[in-house]
Amino acid sequence: MTWYDTVPSADVSPESAQVLRRLGDLLAGAIPDVRAGQMWRATWDGVTVTGIVLDADVADATVELAPFTVDVDYADAYTGIVPAVYNPVGVDLAVFSGLTAPLPAMTLDRCLGQVSASTLEALVALWRANLTGLTHKDSELATGTPDVDAADPRRDYRNTLRAQLAEIQMADLLADTAEGTTDIDLPERLLAAGLAPSDLVTDSVSLSYARQAAEGNAPVTRSLAERIAELLGEPDATVFETDGPALPPALAACLASPRAFSVVREIMQNEDLNEVAAARRIPAMVKFRRIDRQEGESEQQFWANALDMLRHTE
Repeated sequence: MTWYDTVPSADVSPESAQVLRRLGDLLAGAIPDVRAGQMWRATWDGVTVTGIVLDADVADATVELAPFTVDVDYADAYTGIVPAVYNPVGVDLAVFSGLTAPLPAMTLDRCLGQVSASTLEALVALWRANLTGLTHKDSELATGTPDVDAADPRRDYRNTLRAQLAEIQMADLLADTAEGTTDIDLPERLLAAGLAPSDLVTDSVSLSYARQAAEGNAPVTRSLAERIAELLGEPDATVFETDGPALPPALAACLASPRAFSVVREIMQNEDLNEVAAARRIPAMVKFRRIDRQEGESEQQFWANALDMLRHTE
């Protein structure tokens, strides 16, 4: 499933679907520093929302994100219609300022571009008006009509968006996800089975990596787990460590930005893991890459430098 398949509308027209697929081109760029006015895709645990950052708190590593859709018919009185000429997507957008929610900055995945300062100001004004329960009559952007009917389909649409934002808000790298964790001692298991590192070599597992893993100095990758499970005659789930030790708080703090968190997303893609499990593999990767803490380097500086080295070697 691609990210645009998660847009919560059962009535997306073929034209709208085509526009959503065009957004994929915008998602391929570099990850910038987060600031207000940017358009981002936010995602966590399979839930995805696209929106515009109305405010960014660097110190707190959070953003206020207003979700948007290309289906402008879903706009209500606190939804600004941003014309195609004023946004990088190139199609009219309905930006739900009234649904603006604080999200952890690490959940921001890809940046689509930036809206103008005047557009941002108008969206923020609608957001503030919604917070006070007032109607913003002088918006520079067109808006939808008030939602006064409980049967209005726009209400269901917004409720779906609201629920998705609530799920992403729960993102937490320090959450206790011990269920399903396997505590494996690979060197001991290989010794008991009479297996040597050379037995683990496949097209995707080199002899060098097999030796490191057999000595307990490298994480067990999905492909290595499949090979070991095949040799042991066991399901790979009994070999592949899907969780791992709890994440050091200093490392979690360093993963707060989208750029740093891209390391986690790379592991997720390569190993088919969720965010927490992928993040917990970073210490083993750092150990395998022989990235050592330097004298006088704080723990947080160490993890920040290690993440930077991992990003540039992936």
